[in-house]
Amino acid sequence: MIWSAIIFYTVLIIDLWTDMRRYLRREKINHVRGFFLRIVGLISSIIFLPHDYVLGAAVEGLLYMTLFNGLFNIMIGQSWFYIGSSSWIDKQMSKLGIAGFLLQYGLLIIFILIYFL
Repeated sequence: MIWSAIIFYTVLIIDLWTDMRRYLRREKINHVRGFFLRIVGLISSIIFLPHDYVLGAAVEGLLYMTLFNGLFNIMIGQSWFYIGSSSWIDKQMSKLGIAGFLLQYGLLIIFILIYFL
């Protein structure tokens, strides 16, 4: 499980660093390319989980999205719950409003509880 965490946070840090670098250069962030690179990194992380890969993938996906969005928002001077406007997920979250956050955080908590219990 330690290898899973190391890979997960390495992918997160690299992703934050590359997107922040592009943000500071005012370059367009390629969300599709980034998505596929994240998937490759996170699949590597999921392989080291001790059990239930499907539920582990759901937990990692939701946790990654929550941490990445919140930390990136703080790095650019916004609040943790700021919703951007450029990625597909941002557009969907804007449509859902507070219900989107409740769904995201609620599912994350439920999946974590199921995974570890």
